[in-house]
Amino acid sequence: IDACPDAQWRLIFALARYGALRCPSEILELKWSDIDLDKQEMLVRSEKTAHHVGQGSRRVPVFNELLPFIEDARELSVGKGEYLIHRYRDAESNLRTQLHRIIKRAHLEPWPKAFQNLRASRATDLVLHHPMHVVSEWTGHSIETMKKFYLQVTDEHREAALQVKPQLPPA
Repeated sequence: IDACPDAQWRLIFALARYGALRCPSEILELKWSDIDLDKQEMLVRSEKTAHHVGQGSRRVPVFNELLPFIEDARELSVGKGEYLIHRYRDAESNLRTQLHRIIKRAHLEPWPKAFQNLRASRATDLVLHHPMHVVSEWTGHSIETMKKFYLQVTDEHREAALQVKPQLPPA
């Protein structure tokens, strides 16, 4: 995130990683009027799921990790329009290509499906602390889709497993 060139890009990255929003569709449609900092939640509209009854939008917490990026962008966006992301909205902006440049600038190798994997990382983080049906609602997936495509086994899972001492029956 530190390799991002400006507050708008840090917000794009943070919305994908900490908000689990789809990019570009959900991130570029997010308006300032969708953000309720008093309730610490945001209304996320989803074209991808709108054809399912009751799935056109969802309420997502403005998680603590995400809040500073929204606040920074708000300060710098005064008078720039209704959308959180105003700089990278035109058809010429290829966010995936730019994200790969940012990842390289951070001295990392771009990974496949970079934006989808940011969402998957967040879903994996969230299921450690919240029930799966809640995370499913926040991320806009079915539980089946989450299990099949988003939840990951991490190094932290392995390390936690190594900390558990098995109870062996007496020989």
